[in-house]
Amino acid sequence: MARLTGRRISQVVILVFLFALAGLGSSAHAAKTIYRCTKDGQITLTDKPCEGSPSPENSNATSSQSSSTTVASSSNLSPVGDWHGQIQYQGRENGQTLAEAHSVEPSSLTFSADGKVSGASQENGCKWLGVWSQGGRMVSIDLSLTGCAYDGLNRRFTGTFLLGVPDSSGEMMLQAFTLPLPGRGARLYDIKGTLRR
Repeated sequence: MARLTGRRISQVVILVFLFALAGLGSSAHAAKTIYRCTKDGQITLTDKPCEGSPSPENSNATSSQSSSTTVASSSNLSPVGDWHGQIQYQGRENGQTLAEAHSVEPSSLTFSADGKVSGASQENGCKWLGVWSQGGRMVSIDLSLTGCAYDGLNRRFTGTFLLGVPDSSGEMMLQAFTLPLPGRGARLYDIKGTLRR
């Protein structure tokens, strides 16, 4: 594997995660050991032990040049379960921010195996209820919000929940549009946040 520096390390880590996910066979859960090696100031990530690392029979040897990380992954990504995190609610009218619509709230969502999504943000009163469907890492969501303290948020939202690799986190991105009315312009509402199991 080529030697890497700085910003390229994060790109390689992502590729390693994707490789680990794709090559795990049919088991539901598996793990892959990734070695982070440093030599002459250069960092490399590889699936083989670092040069000069101690062998099991030579446990007295030291290697400050290497470390290993176990990368857990799932061969069948799924959103099913309980998720928690901070969700940001926003609104804009004709491109101008609606200050009264903006809040960041601790939220809890549940994706059930039968395709239902439900949840709530207690502080602003919003309750979530809708359906989900999945295609790989991308989960499509169609839901309605009710009970929100800011009435404009009480409507139908559509969007996505992008599962991370491994699937212990996800990025929520939902939007709703309203048509212009007499005395009021078109509005865009969006809900975004990172949730974790």
